[in-house]
Amino acid sequence: MRFWHGVLAGGVLTAGALWWWRRRNQPWTARVWRMAQRGGRRARNHLRRTHSRWRQALQSLRA
Repeated sequence: MRFWHGVLAGGVLTAGALWWWRRRNQPWTARVWRMAQRGGRRARNHLRRTHSRWRQALQSLRA
């Protein structure tokens, strides 16, 4: 459990550092951040779609 607390704390710290860095108003970091978020969303959607397709295929095989 302690390990996950460390992971969680590290994630929070990283997010806080990123937020503070963006607050310092570097326009290029904001642009990169937005691009990364958009790309991440697209990747997540793609993963979800392929995953559901795989699940359907597996279920049809089992049936």
